[in-house]
Order: sequence, then structure tokens, then C-alpha cells
Amino acid sequence: MNQWNEMFEGKVFISDLGESKETEKNGRKITVARYAVWSPVQGCSNHQVVEVSDDIDDLITRYNVPPDRICCLKSN
Repeated sequence: MNQWNEMFEGKVFISDLGESKETEKNGRKITVARYAVWSPVQGCSNHQVVEVSDDIDDLITRYNVPPDRICCLKSN
């Protein structure tokens, strides 16, 4: 947990699910975005999702996230 705190505490980061997913809602197919931007919650050590998108370059630019703060979901 200390390593996590050192890397991300108080910092914005992006999670990468590895690929966009499709699902169905009310009979309509929708795409679930691949990337989520996580921002620190003021006054505590938690983070919250502030935006999801499939455009990683836009998210990196707008939130000023360096490559070492992009977390990829490990899959088998």
C-alpha cells in the first residue's frame, strides 16, 4: 500500500481496461469507454472517477497525466 500511496496519493491517474467493451441497455448497444480518469477527493486520501473516454491522448493532455500514471488492467 505504501508504494500505491507514493505513486498516486494526491495525483490524477488514468486506468486502462485494455479494450472497449459493448453492453446493452434498454435494448440498445452501448460502448463502455476503455479509459477512466481518477482524481483525488479533496480532504481525504480517496480518488473518484471524473471522466471516461476512448481517447487516451485527449485525456493525457487535458489532465496532464504522465505515462507512469497510466494503470493497465492485467489480463490472462
